[in-house]
Amino acid sequence: MFAKVAQSNLGEVTASIVETNATAIATLERGRQQYGAGQFSPAIATLEQAIQQASDQPLLQATALANLALAHRQMGNWTQAQKALDQAMDLLGRSPTTNTQQRILAQAWNTQGNLNLEQSQPIKAIEAFEKAETTYHNLPPSPERSQGLIRSKINQSKALQVQGFYRLALDQLADLELSIAEEADDQLAADNLRSLGDARASLGELTKAEAILKQSIERATLANSTTNLSQSQLSLGRILHTRWQTATNKNDAKVNRIIFEADQAYQKVLQSNPSDLIKAKSLINRFQLNQDANLPDFGLQKQIETTLAVLPPSRSSLNAQIKFSELLLKKVTPQDQSSSEAVMALLVDAVNQAHQLQDGRAESYGLGILGKLYEEAGQWPEAGELTEKALILAQQNNANDIAYQWQWQKGRILKAQGDRPQAMDAYDAAIQTLDELRSDLVTLNPELRFSFRQSIEPIYREAVSLLFELADEVGVKAGDKSNPERQTFLKRAQTLVESLQAAELVNFFRADCVLSLQTTVDESLQTNEALIYPILLGDRLEILLSRPNQPIEWQTAQKTATQAQVKTTVKAFKAALSNPANRARNRSNVPEIRQTSLELPDVLPSATKLYDWLIRPLEATLEATNTDTLVFVLDGDLRNIPMSALYDDQKEEYLIEKYAIAITPGLQLINPQPLADKQIKAVVGALSEARDGFPALSAVPKEVEQIRQQVGAEVLSNATFTKLNLEETIGKTSFPIVHLATHGKFSSSLEETFILAWDRRISISELSQLLQSSELTRKGVPIELLILSACETATGDDQAALGLAGVAVQAGARSTIASLWAVNDKGTSVLMSQLYQELGQLKDTKAMALRKAQLKLLREPEGIYTNPYFWAPFVLVGNWL
Repeated sequence: MFAKVAQSNLGEVTASIVETNATAIATLERGRQQYGAGQFSPAIATLEQAIQQASDQPLLQATALANLALAHRQMGNWTQAQKALDQAMDLLGRSPTTNTQQRILAQAWNTQGNLNLEQSQPIKAIEAFEKAETTYHNLPPSPERSQGLIRSKINQSKALQVQGFYRLALDQLADLELSIAEEADDQLAADNLRSLGDARASLGELTKAEAILKQSIERATLANSTTNLSQSQLSLGRILHTRWQTATNKNDAKVNRIIFEADQAYQKVLQSNPSDLIKAKSLINRFQLNQDANLPDFGLQKQIETTLAVLPPSRSSLNAQIKFSELLLKKVTPQDQSSSEAVMALLVDAVNQAHQLQDGRAESYGLGILGKLYEEAGQWPEAGELTEKALILAQQNNANDIAYQWQWQKGRILKAQGDRPQAMDAYDAAIQTLDELRSDLVTLNPELRFSFRQSIEPIYREAVSLLFELADEVGVKAGDKSNPERQTFLKRAQTLVESLQAAELVNFFRADCVLSLQTTVDESLQTNEALIYPILLGDRLEILLSRPNQPIEWQTAQKTATQAQVKTTVKAFKAALSNPANRARNRSNVPEIRQTSLELPDVLPSATKLYDWLIRPLEATLEATNTDTLVFVLDGDLRNIPMSALYDDQKEEYLIEKYAIAITPGLQLINPQPLADKQIKAVVGALSEARDGFPALSAVPKEVEQIRQQVGAEVLSNATFTKLNLEETIGKTSFPIVHLATHGKFSSSLEETFILAWDRRISISELSQLLQSSELTRKGVPIELLILSACETATGDDQAALGLAGVAVQAGARSTIASLWAVNDKGTSVLMSQLYQELGQLKDTKAMALRKAQLKLLREPEGIYTNPYFWAPFVLVGNWL
C-alpha cells in the first residue's frame, strides 16, 4: 500500500512540525495522488521534491523516500528503489519509536519484501514481510493496522508459494480467512476479503476464491461501499472467466453456466457506479469473455471506445487501451484494412501517451503489440523494428514478463524472413528469460498460468521444430546423420523438450519446487535401455531415440501422424481400453487368449496405428542393440495412454511382451537406485468401503492380505485409514514402499487431483508432506516406491496425465506405480500380488517386475484377464531401476 502521511495520522508529530512542513506534506500528497493515478514518472519527480522540502524532519522524509521506492519499483528501477528504501530505513532507525514511526516502518518492510520477491529473493522477502507483520502488531488497533497485518500475511503466502511451500501458503490464507470473518467493519472486511480471494486465485483455488469474493460483495453491500463493490465484482468476474477457460469439458451445461455468471458479474460492476477505469476494465473483460465464448459483442466495442476516451493518461488506462487493441487484433483479417488502421491508431496513441509519461513498461507493451500487427500483415522489416524497440524497453525496465513475448515475436519474424540461425538465438533468449522467471510468472502474474498453452508452450514447440529444421539442413549438407553439428541440434531439441516438461510442472504446481534432489536420466541409462521422445509439432510427429554413449537417432513418423490425428487416435484407444464392456471372456488356453485379443477391433486398430507411428521407425535399432527396457518421455495426449498396450500386428504382440516400460516426466529424476539390498516392507492405506461418493472396492481386503503375505506391512484399513493416522504411521517407519489401495483422481487441475482417505481427500501437496515425514526421508533417503492401485485420470481432460506426473514428482518418491483408469479390482489384486512377489526377489528392476506382473495377467491360463483393460492401465513413472 502506498504510504500516506495526512494531518489526521501524524500522531505524535508536533503541531509546529506540521505547520512548518505544510509545503512538504502538500507535495507528498500530490505525489501520492499521481502514484494512485498510475502516473509513476511524474510521481517520482514530485516525491523527490518532497524529500528536499522535508530535509529537516526525518519521519516526513522517510515517508517520502518509502513512497519514492514504491514508484521506482513500479517503473522497474530496482536499484533506485532499493537506494530509497535504504535511506528511509536509516532515517526510521535513527528516529524515536512512535506509532507514526512504526506505521511508516511497517509499510517500508512490506515494500522491501515485494521488491525482494520481484528479484527472485523469496527468503529475504519472507523475512521482510514477517518484520512488517511484527511492526504492525506494535501499533494500537485501527483499520490501517488490521489491513496492514492482512496484507503482510498475504505477501508471506506469495513468498512461500514461490519457494514451493504450497500447503504452507494455503494454511497462511486459511488463518486469515477466520480473522477477516470476525472483522466488524464491513468496508474493511470487504477490502480484505477481496485481497484474500485474489490470493486464493493465484494459488489456483478458484472455487474457494469465488466463495470468498462473494463474501466480499456481501460485506461491501452492507457497507454501501460502491468502490469495494465494483472492485470485488470485477475480481469475481475474472475468476469465473478463468474457471470457464480452464474447464476440461466446455460443452457441459454446468460449465456453460459459468459464462453466464461471469457475464453477470461484469454487468453488476457497471451497475455499482464504478470509476471510469473500473468501468473500462469490466467492459474490456466482458468483451474478451464474449470473444472467448464465440458470442456477439453486444455493442461493447463502442462502449469501450467511449469510456477509454475520457480516461486520463496512466499505466492502468494505457494497459486497458493496449489490451483492448490486442483483443481487436484477433478479429482483424488481412483484408480488413479499415479495422487494422483503427487498431493501429489506438496503439500509436497509447505508445505516445506512455512515452510522455516516461512509462517504459507501458510503452514496450504498446510497441510490441504494434509489432505484432505488422507481423500479421507480413510487413517484416517494420514488425522487426518495432519488436526490437519493445524488447529493449522491456529489458531496460526489468519487465521480463513481457520481454520474453517480444523475444518470441522476434524469433517468429526472423524465421519468416528465412534467417533461421538468428531466429533460433531469439527463441533461446525467450526460453532463457522464461527459465529466469519460472514460478514468478504464475505467482506475480496469475493470468499467465491459465494461458500457459497459448502463451508459453508454443515457444518451446516452435523452437524444437526450428532445431529439427537446422539439424536436417546440416545433415543434408554433410551427408552424415551422426555429424557433430547435427547431433548438437538434436541434443538441444531433447533438452528443450525436457525444459517444456519442467515448465508444465512448475505451471501445474504454481511453484518452482519440482527440480530439487535430481539427476539426469542419461546418467542412469544402461546399454540395454533406451530413452524415447515422441514430440508433437502440429503437422507432424517427431521421435528421438537416445541410448548410452551413442548418437541420438531422429525419425519422423508417417505423414498421417499429425497432431490432430494423434489426438483422435489416442482418444479412441483410451476409450476402448478403459471400457469394462470390452474385457475378454474366460478362456482356457494360451492360443485362445491370443485370439481373444484379436477379437477386439475397437482396440487393435488404434493400438496398431500408434505402434507403427512410435515404435516401428525405431525397431531395427532396438532389436540390433538387444534393448529390453524402454523409457518414454511422453508428450501431450500421448501421456494419457499406456505404451504397454501398443500392438505389433506383424508379430501379434503387445509392446509389453517385448520390453519393460517406464515413463518419466523428463530427464530429471530423484537419484535413481535399484531396490536390491533393501528390505521390502510397505505402509499400506486401504479403503474397501464406499466413501465420499466413490463405490466400494470389494477386492481390496484380498489385495492387502496378499501384500501382508509377500512382504512385511503396516496396514491402515477403512476407518483407521485417516490422513492423521497415515502421517503418523509413515513418520515412525522407515519402509521403502507406500501402497495406497484407494480411489484417487489425476487431473490437469491441482484442485481436482487427490487421493481418498477415510476422513477426507488428500491433495498432492499434502501427500508430498506425508511421504517426506518418514524416517527414511528425514535421513535424506526418498521413499523408493509409491503405489496407487485404484486411481484414474479425469474423464474428458486431455491434460489429466499431468496430474499423474505431478503426483510422481511432487510426492518425492523415486518411483510411482499408478493406474490410468478405474480398473477391475479383482484383476488389480492378482497383479499386485505378482508385483510384490517379483519385487521381493530383488533380482529385477522395478520396470521388469511390473512387466512380469502384467504378463501374468495377459497370459493367465484361463484368459480371464487377458484383455489390456485389466493389465495395461498400470504405469511406472520415474526411476525404473
